Order: sequence, then C-alpha cells, then structure tokens
Amino acid sequence: MRPWLSIVALAALLAPTAAAQDDHAALAELVERAGTIAVARAAHVDRTDGATLRVTFAVERRLRGAPPDTVVLSESRGPGCGRALAAVAPGQRFVVCLVERDGALALVAGGARALPPARAAVVAHVAALVAAAPGAARTAVVVGALGDHDERVREDAAFALPMLPALEQLDPAQRALVLGALQRAVGGGERTAPALVAAAVRLRLVPALDVLLPRYLDGSSGPAERMFADAMARIDAETLAGRVAARLDQLAGPLDRARATTLLCSLEVAAARAPLLQLARDSRERGTRARACAGLLRLGADARELADVADPELL
Repeated sequence: MRPWLSIVALAALLAPTAAAQDDHAALAELVERAGTIAVARAAHVDRTDGATLRVTFAVERRLRGAPPDTVVLSESRGPGCGRALAAVAPGQRFVVCLVERDGALALVAGGARALPPARAAVVAHVAALVAAAPGAARTAVVVGALGDHDERVREDAAFALPMLPALEQLDPAQRALVLGALQRAVGGGERTAPALVAAAVRLRLVPALDVLLPRYLDGSSGPAERMFADAMARIDAETLAGRVAARLDQLAGPLDRARATTLLCSLEVAAARAPLLQLARDSRERGTRARACAGLLRLGADARELADVADPELL
C-alpha cells in the first residue's frame, strides 16, 4: 500500500457516508474511467417493464469518443443507492460518462451523482478535464476548481484531490489554493473536509497545522478529532510539537490540556519533550501530569529528571 493511502482510508472512514461514496462519482473520477463522454438530453423514459428502467438520451455534444446520436441506458428497478436513472425525467440534460459493457454503452458508475447535470460550469469543467493530459495538467484543472462557484464542481474537485497521482507536484500557488479550500471546509464543517485533510497530508502542507490544531485543542473538531491528530502528526511531527508548545499558555481548560498531552505523547519526537515537561510541571489535573510524565519517560527521560516536577507517588 502506498504510504498516503492509509490517511485517505481514514478520511473516508470518518467522512459522512454520502461523501465517502461521492469520491467514486467525482467528475475527475468519471472522466478518468469513461471511454465516451457526451452532453445528452433525456428524450424518453420507459417504465413499462417492471424489472428494468430504460432511458433514451439524445446526444447534443460529444466531449470524448463518438457516441451515436441516441444512447439507450438501462438499470434494474427497485430501491438501492446504486440507481442513477430512477429520478430522470424527459427534458433533463446531463453529462453522460460511458463505458462499453457487453457490447453496449453503460454508465461508468451507479448512484445519482453518476449523472452530473449539464450546467454550464459542470460541462466546462468536464471539457477541461478531457482536454488536459493525465498527470500534472489534469491535476491543475482539479486544483483550479476548488474555488469554483458551482457546488458540484467545487465539491467533486475536493473529493478527487487526495487520490490524484501528481498531487505532490503542485507549485506554491496551487498549494495555497488547497490550503484556502481546507480552511473553508474545516471552518464551515463541510463534508469535503476529510478529503482536503488527506490532500494536506500528502502535500506535507505545514500551514495546515494552523488550521487543524486550534480546532483539535478546543474540541471543535468533534468526531474528526482522531483524524486531525493523525493527519497533523503525518504532516510534520517536529513542527507540530513546536506549535503545541507555543499554545500551552493559551489553553482554556482541563480538556484542552488533556488533548494537548495526548497529542504530544503520540508524536515520539524530541521537540515534544519541552511542552510535555511544562504540562507535567504546571497542569492542575493529576491525570494530565501523569500522562505527561509517562510520555517523557517514553521519550527517554530518566525518572530522576522528573523528581522536581512530580511527587514520588505520581512517579
């Protein structure tokens, strides 16, 4: 497994179910997998068969490949999250991303998001993805879409970002766009936050520590607390220890100090020793002092070094 896949997997685990599914139907993923792409209008919906739903699409614009003027797509009827055609009505326009399957054209993926609406921004983004060569050029298109005014384009860019093979090649301006998207997502509690955190880990985006750490320490990261801690440690453990040390005097309460101690104990870097020593000496909570002392011992401190900051019973 590639080193960055574990944080991507953790992000998917902690993301809402919808977001975890959407990365497989993100626009960049659809374009990557599709052999044929077109803008098409639903011309006829056939619901006469109780087992199969069929929709006839009239192709209006070809973006990749040479689909016929009319494409008929079908899927099994019934409940299920994999249904893409169930809500389609005549007259609606979509970007259809297709593959050849059993001698016929079929949608690349299932689910409602497998049929992106053919809004101007969506079509323009898909066309740009198609025109860009795989690798750095296509990655640049995705990064540039992180601030798009269209919600589908903006969210799908974030979902696709951590899995792009050329992500580490981003230049400083592109990295700044990723950081800005991360700030907005984390600050607004958006469902794209886990994907953007995963991208920040792959990029070793040190400024992301200043986005994630305050929310981790004050508890506002909520269920993402574990993900934030793991991500920050992977970005740069030494720098993170220094950032925590700089904030110790600002910690408002016992839970904040407990979180800081837990985070520092997980880092196992030399830079964690000084802030752990401060917590062992100054914290009013016995549990926090004990954990700080345990962390110091794991980092190689001798028990005699702690005699001045911890009572014998605690040691």
